[in-house]
Amino acid sequence: MNTIEEQIWNYLDGNCTAAEEHAIQNLVRTQEDWKTAFIEIQSLNLELKQMELEEPSMSFTRNVMEKVKLEPAPISLKTRVDHRIIMIIGGFFILMIVAVLIYAITLTKTETQISGIHLAFTAPDFSFLNKIQSPGLLRAFLFADLLLGLVYLDRFMRRKRKNNIHTS
Repeated sequence: MNTIEEQIWNYLDGNCTAAEEHAIQNLVRTQEDWKTAFIEIQSLNLELKQMELEEPSMSFTRNVMEKVKLEPAPISLKTRVDHRIIMIIGGFFILMIVAVLIYAITLTKTETQISGIHLAFTAPDFSFLNKIQSPGLLRAFLFADLLLGLVYLDRFMRRKRKNNIHTS
């Protein structure tokens, strides 16, 4: 529901239906808070109607357009996406999905009995993966990740410093 002030403004502006106008007139006559709000808003409305609107000078548009012409044209920021990077990231994720699937297949039971049907499945031998897993390999992987993170941070900081120099 609208507040008292909103309803009175709508009444004074003529934006009410006939039923709303009649209801507001009754409320102004019968209730004291409506009456005081109506008197205040009506006096403000009369003062606003008596004010003269200020208009800009004749040369305002010309002056503004001249100042706009002096401003340098904005350069559109277009970022080029290197598709090789997208392909490398996509390949990495596909490789990880394949690795998880292979790992899941190696852990499956080799014999399954489904409602009387005997299925025998021999999983490929991936025992060589156990030889690859070692604390040294994990440390090397984490070290490579740390180096890549530092390179990324360095590029980010250089780009930020370069942008700060150009804007100054």
